[in-house]
Amino acid sequence: MRITVELAVAADGEALPVAVHFGKRRLAVNAVLDRWHGRRHTWWKLDTPDGPCILRHDERTRQWSLAAVPNAGRAAAPAAGRPARGNGWH
Repeated sequence: MRITVELAVAADGEALPVAVHFGKRRLAVNAVLDRWHGRRHTWWKLDTPDGPCILRHDERTRQWSLAAVPNAGRAAAPAAGRPARGNGWH
């Protein structure tokens, strides 16, 4: 599924996500909860009407991808031989 992000320029000149498109489905961004930079990527933790998600933006290719979504409800049981994830993110 193709992910695209609508950006708007803030008062300080920085481009911020205002909506995320998952295919043809559009989700407004309620708030940017966090952001961190790597050498080639920027990760954005966004609050949407469906809940928070983390998107990764490849600075070189300008491609967006879904990096993580929270677990709905309580954490699922881990697969045999795998440790449980306690943070609720996948």
